[in-house]
Amino acid sequence: MVKVHIDRDVAGYRPEKGQVDRDGEEVEDRIYNAKDFDRTLVLDDRTQLVARKITEFLKETGDRFAKTIVFCVEQEHAGRMRQALVNENADLVAVNHRYVMRITGNDKEGQDQLDNFVDPESRYPVIVTTSRLLSTGVDAQTCRLIVLDREVGSMTEFKQILGRGTRVHEDTGKLYFTLIDFRGATNHFADPDFDGDPVQIYQPGPDEPMAPPDGGDDTLIDPDGFGRGNVSQSVEEYEVVNGAVVTYGGHVYPGLHQLAGVGFDPRSPATSIEMEGRALLLVDCLLRLHGSSRPRGALPRGGLSQRQLRRAREFISEHFAEDISLQDLAELTGLTSKHFSRAFTQSTGLPPHQYLIGRRIEAAKRLLLDSTISLADTALACGFADQSHFTAAFRKALGVPPGAWRRGQAT
Repeated sequence: MVKVHIDRDVAGYRPEKGQVDRDGEEVEDRIYNAKDFDRTLVLDDRTQLVARKITEFLKETGDRFAKTIVFCVEQEHAGRMRQALVNENADLVAVNHRYVMRITGNDKEGQDQLDNFVDPESRYPVIVTTSRLLSTGVDAQTCRLIVLDREVGSMTEFKQILGRGTRVHEDTGKLYFTLIDFRGATNHFADPDFDGDPVQIYQPGPDEPMAPPDGGDDTLIDPDGFGRGNVSQSVEEYEVVNGAVVTYGGHVYPGLHQLAGVGFDPRSPATSIEMEGRALLLVDCLLRLHGSSRPRGALPRGGLSQRQLRRAREFISEHFAEDISLQDLAELTGLTSKHFSRAFTQSTGLPPHQYLIGRRIEAAKRLLLDSTISLADTALACGFADQSHFTAAFRKALGVPPGAWRRGQAT
C-alpha cells in the first residue's frame, strides 16, 4: 500500500480574496479541505498531480500496462481524471485511445469496454476511472493497481473495493496488487473489525519515488504507522487449508484463501499436485512481497536435466488419471518438491499441475471422439474430480465446453 498526502488535503485551501471560478462567479472565502475537493470545489492542479503520481508509479514499476482502477468522487471527477491521465500518458494513448477509459453509469462508450477490461486476454483498456460502478460485482482478475482518490465511508464498501484486486491470476503472474491512497481511506485498516493488514505500507516523501523500494530492512509497517515488526524469513512456517496458504511466518493472511483465479476450479476438490503447487506459489509470492532474500538451498538458475525431464514426463503420461503429487515427481528427480516445481516450470514453461491438466485434456479429446462415452465417464477416466471440473478445465484450455467440441468434431 502506498499512502500519498497532498499538501492542500492536509493543510486545506483558502482562495484569494475576490478569486472567481471558470464561470466568473466569486469563490466563497473559507477554508476548503479534502471533503470539498471535487465536490464543491475543483482544483485542476490537484487532479493533474494525482494523475502524474499514478503514471510515475506505473513507470517506476516497469509495467505501464498493469490493469488499474482509479476510484473518483463522482462521475464528473472520473471524467476529469481520465483526461488528466490521457495528458500524462499521451504516448500510449496515441497508440490506442482505449489505454485510458472512464467507466461510469452515464458513459456508454466506457461501459461497452467493461468486458474487455476484465478479460485477461484483452490488453485494453489499461487504466479505467470510475466512481462507484466498479466497486462491486466486477471480476477484475488481473487488476494490479487500485487507486483511491475519494473517501470511503463504510467498512463494507472499503472491503468491496479491495476485492477488485484480491484475485490471483497465475497465468499472467498476478500474485498481489498495490493500493495507492490519496484520501486517507486506508485508515480502515486500523479498524479492529478489519480482518487483515496490508503486507507493506509505504509513504513517499515529496521527492521520493512512488514505487516502494525493493529489499531494504525487510520490515512490515503497521497500519497505524507507529511501529515496525520484522518479518519471518522461514519458508517452512506456513499453514495450508484446502490448498491455500492462510498463515505465513506468524502473520495471518485471511484473503489468501480466495484463490479462484489461480487456474483451479473452486467448485471441485483440489488434487494433491494442485494443493502443493498452490502452497508453493503463495510462499514465493509472500517472500517477494516482503522483499526477503531467497532462502538457503534455493534452486540455482536452470531447469531439469534431460534425464530428469524425461522421467517426469513419462511418469505423468503413465499416471495422468491418478492423483499425482509433487512429491511423487520430485522423488524421481532427486529434488525437493519446491525445487522440482521451479525447475519443471523453467524447462517446460508450465507449472507441474498445468502440465498435468494439459495431458488430461489431450486424453479426453481422444475419448470424446467416441460418442458412446459420456462426458461424466470421460472426466473420471482422465483424472478430473467430476464433470464440472472437467468442463471448466476444457473450456479454459480450448475456449469451448467438451460437448460443443465433440459436436464440432462430428461435423
